Amino acid sequence: MKVKAVISVVSVLIMVMGAAVSFAGIASWIMQDSLADTQGIFQCSAFSILGGLILHLKTRDRNHEVNPREVYAIVTVGWLSVCLIAAIPFVTLTNMSFTDSYFEVMSGLTTTGATVLTDIESLPKGLLFWRCFCNWLGGLGIVILSMAILPFLGSGAYQLFKAEATGPQSEQVTSRAIDTAKILWAIYVGLTILCIVIYRYLDMPIFEAVCHGLSTLSTGGYSPLSSSFVGMPSPILYVSTFFMMMAATNFTLHIKALKGDIFCYFRDEEFRWYLATFLFALTVIAFFLHTDAGYTWAQSFAHSTFQVASLETSCGFASDDFNLWSTPSKIILFLIMFMGGCGGSTTGGLKVARIVLLVKYTFIKIKQMILPHSLINLHFNGKRVNDEMIQKSLAFFFAFIFLYALTAFSLSFAPGIDITTALSGAIACLGNMGPGFAMLGPAETFAWLPDWNKWILCGAMFLGRLEIFTVIIVFVPNFWRR
Repeated sequence: MKVKAVISVVSVLIMVMGAAVSFAGIASWIMQDSLADTQGIFQCSAFSILGGLILHLKTRDRNHEVNPREVYAIVTVGWLSVCLIAAIPFVTLTNMSFTDSYFEVMSGLTTTGATVLTDIESLPKGLLFWRCFCNWLGGLGIVILSMAILPFLGSGAYQLFKAEATGPQSEQVTSRAIDTAKILWAIYVGLTILCIVIYRYLDMPIFEAVCHGLSTLSTGGYSPLSSSFVGMPSPILYVSTFFMMMAATNFTLHIKALKGDIFCYFRDEEFRWYLATFLFALTVIAFFLHTDAGYTWAQSFAHSTFQVASLETSCGFASDDFNLWSTPSKIILFLIMFMGGCGGSTTGGLKVARIVLLVKYTFIKIKQMILPHSLINLHFNGKRVNDEMIQKSLAFFFAFIFLYALTAFSLSFAPGIDITTALSGAIACLGNMGPGFAMLGPAETFAWLPDWNKWILCGAMFLGRLEIFTVIIVFVPNFWRR
């Protein structure tokens, strides 16, 4: 393990994060926060950049080549470090504890959207922007961003790309991982700008449009308003739904579409299942909202479409208090929280591709029980799936469910908590969803939880964002042996 190389790369991530804080300072100045708040944010930025620079100068080396072991250490330590840097403005400018500050930024950077803030509008505008900007930075990933703007890792860049990208289908679209990172971020930035422009065109105030645009494309769910999207007109809800769905689609498909292959989405098996699940869930919930809750058909479809998209994409916005919806509606929402969106996107959860693979694998095993000597291959997107991919999907599914149960069990010790809160809170954090049900519903916050519960949920959010194994492998004793 080349510890010096790991620290050198992590120090660059710290400098990148420190530079990102300065954007919050600019927003604070534009929105006319108090001089003390604006100066405080810029001081946090300068402190972070200086600290990262000193660390980099102490550990720099011309040879930045890294092997797979260093890659896992860089991604794990790097993410924990940038969360620490991101928390500094909250610690210094508010009366939030370090635990609450770290929880807030961990939730932001992992695009979870769970919050401990009970009066969001009382924060300086610079910090409100920073929360949503953290969402946006974490959408595609801090490491992939650094690869795009600081191409110094050589052949190790590909390993870093694989370690941070999500889902079983994450892939390069060019021969060099650095070029892939640039293309992904170019599309990400373009979609974000388009989303902000349309929000503004629909008369959303400019500051809210920017913040919501950042959180929508990252499927992060942070809002500068305590009410999130409650009370927003239907056109805004449908626009937000469209961009959340775009963000939860494999970005490789967006690249193909930009090259002229606009029908690539419907040839992709994962996307077809993802879209079918979305349409089925919103239709059923719209029916229950109309028949049980007394919503008009227009209201039913607007809220069901938005809320299904919000939870299936792991965004976590709320247009209504779905905690008050009928039990069948809540069960559907709860189940799609596990699924998440497509691989190679900004979403959390198990990912559609893995679920489809496991369902197909189950049916193949049933057929083989009937015809023991038959040889049936599993195909996905017209290609045969090898045994290694199936085994990885099974391992990830088992690890995800095990960690989910462990997280829910740990939440059960919180004072006064009920089983619905524990079960939904666990998937809300491990799946990077944000809101849960009952005491952690869309109208509630995580502020009332004991600090030790918040740290466990921080770990769950972190594991969920980096898809478990990237983190766990660093804590295996053999990992550190030569």
